[in-house]
Amino acid sequence: MSASPPPGQPNQPVLPPVVPPPGKNSADPRRGNPRQKDPQQQAADARYASRFLGWLVLAIILAWGGFQLPLPWKIITPVAALAGIATAVVLFIQCVRRRLPVFIYIATVLATVCCGFFLLIGGFQLVFWEATAEFDACRETAVTDRALRQCAVDYEQRVISSIPGSG
Repeated sequence: MSASPPPGQPNQPVLPPVVPPPGKNSADPRRGNPRQKDPQQQAADARYASRFLGWLVLAIILAWGGFQLPLPWKIITPVAALAGIATAVVLFIQCVRRRLPVFIYIATVLATVCCGFFLLIGGFQLVFWEATAEFDACRETAVTDRALRQCAVDYEQRVISSIPGSG
């Protein structure tokens, strides 16, 4: 008895073609590219992301504007920065879920960095309230560059002296 198949039959068994189960990841030619969104969904996602980016720009402008104001109004800076960071986190999560374009990821990260910077600087100014108030008063009365530099040096000394354990 021989181990070879009879003439006309293949050497290996013929297997049926593998058909993927229907679902959202199947590459059905009738459905198109599964990773590509329909134009209406893309437009809705673009409106959604642009609305959030608008709020992020507003938060950055408010934080910067509060940073320029005198001391009682400087409270706007950390509040707007916190709102911007919260908005950026929500947008970043939606970027991942909705698979938004890379541009939105980059804009979200940059807005988070800007708001974080304003939060850090605005928070320091609120922590060192008295030194900042004296610096603002000195800066308003300074006329020359030398006087402005002296205001900055005095401000640094007041901030350092108000930290416990520093010289």
